[in-house]
Amino acid sequence: MKQITIISGKGGTGKTSITLALWQTAKNSAAVDCDVDASNMFLVAQPIESKTPEQIFKSGFLASIDKTKCIKCGKCVLKCGFEAMSINSEPQNKFPVINEILCEGCGACFLECPEKAIIMSEKETGKIFVSKTRFGTLIHARLNTGDGSSGKLVAKVRQTACEIAKNEKLEYIINDGPPGIGCPAIATLTGSNVVIIVTEPTPSGLHDMKRAAELCSHFKIKYSIIINKYDINEFVSAQIEKYSAEQNIQILGKIHYNQSFISALKQCRTIIEYAPDSKEAAEIKLIWSKIELL
Repeated sequence: MKQITIISGKGGTGKTSITLALWQTAKNSAAVDCDVDASNMFLVAQPIESKTPEQIFKSGFLASIDKTKCIKCGKCVLKCGFEAMSINSEPQNKFPVINEILCEGCGACFLECPEKAIIMSEKETGKIFVSKTRFGTLIHARLNTGDGSSGKLVAKVRQTACEIAKNEKLEYIINDGPPGIGCPAIATLTGSNVVIIVTEPTPSGLHDMKRAAELCSHFKIKYSIIINKYDINEFVSAQIEKYSAEQNIQILGKIHYNQSFISALKQCRTIIEYAPDSKEAAEIKLIWSKIELL
């Protein structure tokens, strides 16, 4: 089983559109949407049915108060460094109030409480979905608004994908990474056999491609590059090629700009489904043939 991870360094490069087309081209594969903060692969893949019930993901802790033990001393309020606790303003109800959005589950209030009236419970932070699609199995997740466990959720989603791939004897897992170089991107890269950076010929695209490349180099992960929308700025495209040559990085392919990508997305289809005879569809198929050799 080979894990292929596709990242971008920034949003808007066309990474997910290319990932979907590569997934369609690959056979005997599953796909993982590792952008748990804003997953969108399912919008195009359009799951036919759930292969398993949705999984509840828990990470971290949330404080609550046992009012049968609380003596309303207010020590927990003073100890909270995140200002997540306050005293109820109602005269007849002076129990501390916890703001669940601000609570970081650090446990300082739990340790401070003289009556052990603080309860630390594991917190539900998201859900994981395993679906059957026309391309194969898709694993994606949805992180609850405001929660900061995206890196852990990415790791759990990928673990779920590995278990499914092993049971179904799949040859490839294709990971669609989140934009940027933060914890979710790092969690997506870990354990990958092949990493591909999709960039675009814009100043920000070049800048963020270099940051993604530095991230891969830091973790000693070999990577290649795809230049999407190559012909919208051939000067910057030449700069990307020059950088790649200097760093000895393989460019897997250069995909020309085509409005059909947008039209395909509007119909929830890949470019290969929407325009199978297009130059861009042929370029993506050629790129996949190179990926198979990596």
